[in-house]
Amino acid sequence: MLRRLIHEFFADVQEEYPHTPLMLISPLAEGADRIAAEVALESGIDLIVPLPMPVRLYERDFESWESLGEFRGLLKRAKHVFELPLMDGTFERDLEQYGARRDEQYALVGAYVARHCQILIALWDGVPSTLVGSTAQVVEFKIHGIPSSYAHQSPLDIVESGPVYHILTPRSGAENIPNYSLTTTWIYPETDNQNEAEFQRIFRRIDGFNADCVKHSEVVASQKPKSKSYVLPPEIMASMPESLAMNLDRYATADVLAGLYQRRTLRTLLWLFVLVFIVVSAQVTSFILTGNPWVLLLYLIGLSAAYTGYLWAHRGEFEIKYLDYRALAEGLRIQLFWQIAGLKDNIAEHYMRKQKGDLDWIRDAVITWSIPLGDYKNGDFQNEDTLGERLQLIGKHWIDDQYQYFLKSAQRDSTRLKKLKIWGNAFFFAGLTLATLETSFDFLLAHNPLTHLTLLLGVIQVFGALLHGYGEKRLFSEQSRQYTRMATLFANAKKYFMLQLKTGNKEAAQSLTLELGKEALIENGDWVMLHRERPMEVPKAG
Repeated sequence: MLRRLIHEFFADVQEEYPHTPLMLISPLAEGADRIAAEVALESGIDLIVPLPMPVRLYERDFESWESLGEFRGLLKRAKHVFELPLMDGTFERDLEQYGARRDEQYALVGAYVARHCQILIALWDGVPSTLVGSTAQVVEFKIHGIPSSYAHQSPLDIVESGPVYHILTPRSGAENIPNYSLTTTWIYPETDNQNEAEFQRIFRRIDGFNADCVKHSEVVASQKPKSKSYVLPPEIMASMPESLAMNLDRYATADVLAGLYQRRTLRTLLWLFVLVFIVVSAQVTSFILTGNPWVLLLYLIGLSAAYTGYLWAHRGEFEIKYLDYRALAEGLRIQLFWQIAGLKDNIAEHYMRKQKGDLDWIRDAVITWSIPLGDYKNGDFQNEDTLGERLQLIGKHWIDDQYQYFLKSAQRDSTRLKKLKIWGNAFFFAGLTLATLETSFDFLLAHNPLTHLTLLLGVIQVFGALLHGYGEKRLFSEQSRQYTRMATLFANAKKYFMLQLKTGNKEAAQSLTLELGKEALIENGDWVMLHRERPMEVPKAG
């Protein structure tokens, strides 16, 4: 019965989010942990095993040969197995005996599971407990947040919590449980902004990203090498350990998809302005050709096309996906260089604080991707002797590249804004001049020879107004200021960073890499929300 309920849960989640591959994170403790692991493997779900301590010490928990054999068999079938670091001040010798230090390691692995799973499956009797490392404590972590002693999290952060799928399971006799005991309940955090609908929205956004990866797989596959080369040269990528290579691959996937939806967004926006220009021109012309059905038809066709294009783009979420995927890509780029610098911080701990709610799915995705699925200990990228070389790489391929990018982007948007203002003002004043001439002829002459001409050329003023509106919608002014600030920030960082490398102060260079990454994350979050505040819509000429 218990196995059937777990099977049904996995099947329901896969049906609800068909494009999202499932993983089960479990330390494989005796009893319920292993039942869930076996069901997951039977269902084709990857098993990830974080161990609370070195395996030789952990295996002391499994006294019978049968239990030990079961544990080792599941380890062999797991996709990845890794040991969590010991708590500060704890050494392996402290874990030789059962006691508080050992219990703290169990609490640590419980906190890891609660932090990195998106849904916690709790095979639990529902009885609260103060025991350190107990199932009740893990449920508490998931619903109410993880204490700072078990997670690197600022006290300024909103508590990270999530849903629990509770299967009421007595502590003993797990294989022979009365049917009435096995009831299931969803438990959600008791906060205003974290409810069932909110978590479903997050999971749908993640599933949508995975669906786009499949839908546009050919485009992604063809453009990923180019995207990667913008970050690191091929010879560097060839020597990267698996963990970094996976992160770079994820970055490139998000970057390609962001570019795809950016092009769709900008094409749609441009066509909306063109169609609105046609519509308003038809309105002006109708004053001259009164009663002409073709003018009215042109007006209706143009207006219908504008709103159809807008609804098509809105339904396809072009702009939302462009902004979200760009935010995800930029976050992963920073995470990559933090890893190269030997930093253990996760961008999810610093990313989207102000934007929590709107972009929570990105934080969830990044947290899940921080689960080590590759070997972090292979290659020169983890060799302390190569830290200086790796920092040089960061200075060249991140700090300097980002400085050049922000500098060029600020100049580009400033130039575009100036051109739009010049042409917009030119058309506006041309229309104003024609309107003045018309008024003069009306005042001086009984018959105005320019009446028809000025009505037609009144469209010029509309064109000028639309140019101004296009510049505002593209946020050229705001982006130019933001890019200029970031170019200055990276220019200063570049000078300081190279100075630290020159003097051999690697720790200061690492610290700067961390702080600069935090600033870049803040800027990226602000950039996303700036664009979200001015969403794509059918422009108005008036």
